[in-house]
Amino acid sequence: MGNTERPVGLVLDIILRGLFVIAALVLFGGVYIVWETGQFAVSPARQILYGLLPGGVGVLCLILATSSRTIRILALINGSAAVAAILGVEIYLALPAPTNQTVATQEPQEVLLPMICPTNLLEETNGGVDAVLHDESGNPLLPFGGISNTEINHQIAANGVYSSTRADRFGFSNPDSVWSRPAADVLLLGDSFTFGADVAFGRGYSDILREMYPDTVNLGCGGNGPLSALASLAEYGAIVNPKLVIWFYFEGNDLTKDFHRESAAEILRAYLESDSTQNLASRQQEIDSTLAGFWADVVEDREQASVSGAPSTDDGLPWRQIATLVNLRTVLGIQFRIDDWVLRDLERVVSKMRVLTEESGASLLVVELPSESRWSSPLATMDAAAYSTRVEEVILNAGADWLSVVDAMEATGAPRALYNGHFTEEGYRLVADTVLERVAPLLGEEP
Repeated sequence: MGNTERPVGLVLDIILRGLFVIAALVLFGGVYIVWETGQFAVSPARQILYGLLPGGVGVLCLILATSSRTIRILALINGSAAVAAILGVEIYLALPAPTNQTVATQEPQEVLLPMICPTNLLEETNGGVDAVLHDESGNPLLPFGGISNTEINHQIAANGVYSSTRADRFGFSNPDSVWSRPAADVLLLGDSFTFGADVAFGRGYSDILREMYPDTVNLGCGGNGPLSALASLAEYGAIVNPKLVIWFYFEGNDLTKDFHRESAAEILRAYLESDSTQNLASRQQEIDSTLAGFWADVVEDREQASVSGAPSTDDGLPWRQIATLVNLRTVLGIQFRIDDWVLRDLERVVSKMRVLTEESGASLLVVELPSESRWSSPLATMDAAAYSTRVEEVILNAGADWLSVVDAMEATGAPRALYNGHFTEEGYRLVADTVLERVAPLLGEEP
């Protein structure tokens, strides 16, 4: 029997040693791949999570490969349990949130008209991203405002009711009179935060700025990234001749997601590569009729889906994302990554914005809006701060002024309490107050 046990034990030893060596090689390989992407240079958080932690475990695996059989077996059991626990948490986070569905037939409800933004009018194709709309000649058409002089609505997250206002002559959320004045005090660019999402109309930071500077024009719309902001300025900036242009940069998605999609859209990329525009301000009647047809199709599709039941689009769990622990990294707050080419193009975008503002003698201010995930963990805070430094350098190199509201939020002692999807009313007020302190000197006034 002893002769039988020795070969079996020898084979077991070889297998166990091999498993730990393979695990070490995989971990070291992963560290090398991340190092090749340059992410270690971004922040200490990535050095810890993507370098020190897996590298340390890899070294431990090599040490265990030379340990006794008993230690190796115990380490294998505990290591397998740890991996299973991590994947279990990741799978749990990847599961779709439960929804309460009512089977009973309901009367169809009126579909309210929201603000139609450029992101709603782009679609992914095999070759990139294309405009959904076309003009009568068949050329792509991408409006940056909605239907003019109509009531627009959006839901308030806090209580589930809708708030409404009347769009101006170009479909933006402004008093129409701002377009009739010889010059605007401030022109605002940005996404849903600048639009004022999740609070009632009149409660966003753009509205609070307007209380101090009545001639404030807001071109913000949900999903607008850097190229949409540049395009909006190119199309409408000269009409209002502003004294100050403010682009509200949101660190949560402007450079990590939106810029990627926008750069793939030829109609948006043209605003960076050339001085041509779509001359949208002179085409509002055409825009109104085209958007009205688009919205009618959207409403019809929704009504048909409510009657027949929407087809299931559930393709199962996203196993590729699970394997890379996307959800766990999201919880830790380091799921974002700004590519080097994005930073290079960002400098070009801001430089182009600065040229457009200088043509009317205006100043350009870029305001950084932090993501709530910045405060989800110490690693997230380190990572976000490192990215902020890199973005600030790009903005200053492009010749624009820079303002971050991070310090003002942290000074409250509970920055995450200022978010409710977007900002709470208190969050919007804090942003407005912080910006107003900077705006006065830029407009030549006492703060």
